[in-house]
Amino acid sequence: CDCRRPGGEEPTGMDGEADGLQIDDTRWDADCEAAFEVALPPRWEFRDRAWGSPGVWRAFPEAVSAEIGALARRGQRRGNVSLGGCELVVDLQEMVAVPTDQYAVPRMLRKSVRQPRANRGALKQMYQRYAEEAPPPDHPAGPDGIAGEGLLQLFGDLDVDPAADVGALALAAACGASE
Repeated sequence: CDCRRPGGEEPTGMDGEADGLQIDDTRWDADCEAAFEVALPPRWEFRDRAWGSPGVWRAFPEAVSAEIGALARRGQRRGNVSLGGCELVVDLQEMVAVPTDQYAVPRMLRKSVRQPRANRGALKQMYQRYAEEAPPPDHPAGPDGIAGEGLLQLFGDLDVDPAADVGALALAAACGASE
């Protein structure tokens, strides 16, 4: 099993720990942001551009929000999504969603990010306790990760039997464990 933190750059400007694995603070913060966005995906909201007072922001349904999020992750500027039988052309640069109906009013978009309450310093300290360098150093997920003995040690410290605990089995499956 190889659970790497997100990110793909070689660490530079290190702040080391006793075990020798060093992780750049800037890279760690970026990796935390990426991981938090996966754990708590942003919610995409809209409001109609109508005459008079602006409407209230309303959340897209989860499936539509996920489609818009996928467009953003792929780096697409524009894309189509379906909302209750209505096709919308989403422009992430202009932050509008335009229904394909002939006389439809464009909807303004915004991304609502939910920030988890986590102590990044404590997370980094815990990660470094179990992480090791994971070749190749140019792997898209980064040059380090929790794998093999480190993962078993983590489970042991948490008093989790990786062969019997459903959560541990799910984590192992997500990491692509082979044994």
